[in-house]
Amino acid sequence: MKYNVKKLSVGHCHITLVPENDIEKKLVIIKDDKDKEDKAYTFRVHYQNAITSKIGLKAHLNSIDGDSYPTTVFAEYILEDGSIGNR
Repeated sequence: MKYNVKKLSVGHCHITLVPENDIEKKLVIIKDDKDKEDKAYTFRVHYQNAITSKIGLKAHLNSIDGDSYPTTVFAEYILEDGSIGNR
């Protein structure tokens, strides 16, 4: 899975998941609420990986929100020391 991360402001970014193969394309299709719940952890890992690759190893996903979940979300992150910080 590739990630497009657009930093909006300190502590906030948009993350877009970009599937690279058929398995990943099937992953981002949400069939119902149970399917969404079952896949939530997997998506959270992908969002964390996206933030880590763009912002740095000390940045951690704090929250997500998005009408286009799971492919595009608005994410809030914090740094390891609990601050938002400038990066």
